[in-house]
Amino acid sequence: FCLFLLACAAPKDDGSTDPETDPADDAIDLRGEFPEAPAGGLALEPPDHVIPAFSERQFCWFTRYEGPDVGIHYQATYQSDHGHHVVLMRTLADEDDFPDDMVFDCTGKDTLPMTEMEPIIFGRGIDDGDGTSSLELTDGMAVDFEADTRLVIQSHYINPTPDDILVRDAIHLGFTDPEDVQTWAAPFAHTAIDFEVPAKAEETVEFDCTWGADATVLFLGGHMHEWGKSFSLDWNTAEETERIYEIEQWEPDYRDRPPINEYEDGSFQVSAGDSFTTSCTWDNTTDEPLGFPEEMCVTFGFAYESKIPLICAPL
Repeated sequence: FCLFLLACAAPKDDGSTDPETDPADDAIDLRGEFPEAPAGGLALEPPDHVIPAFSERQFCWFTRYEGPDVGIHYQATYQSDHGHHVVLMRTLADEDDFPDDMVFDCTGKDTLPMTEMEPIIFGRGIDDGDGTSSLELTDGMAVDFEADTRLVIQSHYINPTPDDILVRDAIHLGFTDPEDVQTWAAPFAHTAIDFEVPAKAEETVEFDCTWGADATVLFLGGHMHEWGKSFSLDWNTAEETERIYEIEQWEPDYRDRPPINEYEDGSFQVSAGDSFTTSCTWDNTTDEPLGFPEEMCVTFGFAYESKIPLICAPL
């Protein structure tokens, strides 16, 4: 699911379905039809991709938002079978190197680091196992979305089948007038990307992220992949440490649908200087070391009042 998403690699074969670059004639067509975007909203639909058999691929598509300043109060994402996440982010990448409408394979983490992109909005996870996810904020709450924002949509797939597959993604946004917004909200992501789990071994990574300002948490969850064993999150204040999220036995299905802690009526308020400690333990049953993005360790969620995504990646 998300962020889990914070790095891309140098451009190479873009995996698109242009017959001159990557014919899709022999791929299994898993593309679906999407509903219409909300009235007055926006539909973002990257080019289709071919995911080779028994492979993991991540693609980045660059585009630009050309409408007026708005607030995003609704997002729906759509993926074909075997989709892991599709995420909308702002990008500061050099337009000469990454022009609008460019698509490239960003499966690795060597270039376009997280300092050059940040998530705009994401949901609680994939719903109903059908590749869709949505988030609708309460009346009067929205995410800041400015005119002329350069965007990158990151699509991640894991194809465990013996056939190449042809897939399609989309992100639909619903807008509200900024004058009608009473509360600005933003995603947060605390993630480790520089780790290695040795072959045939267990490994634990633990890291702290400090909140730079007061915030109220709407929801939060954890993210690992199928080699995850356990996950925990501690909230550290000046007075005490409290475990607020724990999965003692991580299940492979949690990769796409992790348990989520929901908080209503401003019940979970963090203060500037508080920190979250994320702990991930993996059991690597393979013959090769595991690192990002094959495995991930992320605490993700949504908080207010903030117009700026709250990103922390100390490892």
